[in-house]
Amino acid sequence: MPNRSQRPPMPVLLYRLAWGLLAMNMAWRGWEAPAAAGETPKTPRPARVTPGERPVQKPAAPSQNFFKLVRTRDRRLPAQRVRHLRSAGCDLPVPAPLTALAPRSSPGLTQAAHPTFLWHLPTVGASAPPVLFTLESREGHLLYRAHLDTNGLAPGVVALALPSEAPPLAPGRDYHWSVTLLCDLDDPSANVTVDAWVSRVVPGVAWRRRLEQAPPAARTALLAEDGYWYDLLPALAALHRTATGAPLAAGRWQSLLRSEGLDVIAGALPIPMFTGIAQFPVALNQISAPNVRP
Repeated sequence: MPNRSQRPPMPVLLYRLAWGLLAMNMAWRGWEAPAAAGETPKTPRPARVTPGERPVQKPAAPSQNFFKLVRTRDRRLPAQRVRHLRSAGCDLPVPAPLTALAPRSSPGLTQAAHPTFLWHLPTVGASAPPVLFTLESREGHLLYRAHLDTNGLAPGVVALALPSEAPPLAPGRDYHWSVTLLCDLDDPSANVTVDAWVSRVVPGVAWRRRLEQAPPAARTALLAEDGYWYDLLPALAALHRTATGAPLAAGRWQSLLRSEGLDVIAGALPIPMFTGIAQFPVALNQISAPNVRP
């Protein structure tokens, strides 16, 4: 039987036991236990990684040319954003389709009572057919309609700002808009129509103040983060008109359209809308319906 006097004192045993448990716990977590009194510190080792896992890394800064809209709830309202003319009644020698600039998710959002609508117009010249723009409530009540002469317009993305005399969009309501190429005035079946949906969502006062005070580049980022598609496109146009914003706006425009499945426009026409975002220069037989409410 060993001599009791040769055993370490009880406090020393408890100290060693506690130290051992601490070291085991730190080793399990991938930490290195500090050296005990009288021991030589060990060389630090890398953290333990469980097989199949990757070490946590600091995320890289997002690319300025990667730009997309934060996806809003998709209620899958029926719409057709793209129509190829050769497969429809308008058999015109143009490679690009008639395209409504709208997001994948429907409806797209706006905060404006009188938003701006954009679409890709592929036809040019004296033979280009006129355009009919229509805005209706979800129940089919007419809010605004305009027959537009396209002579003098270059092919690309054009815009129509809903005029102030038209009824404003009510918050929380869905609206259907369409663009029709009037290829044959005597045969409506020969016309080509694209359409989409818009809904007005009014943000809070603090958010609107942030947007108003933000510089153009930050303004486009705020709009994209909150899904305001119909406000984002004009904001990109404004950014492109600044002295230093054109390259950034070009990259964001292309990235945005590609992320929403509009690659044919983003690739063929890098900055189509920036040739002039404005209401059509000629608007014939413009019809508004101020007495119609959604």
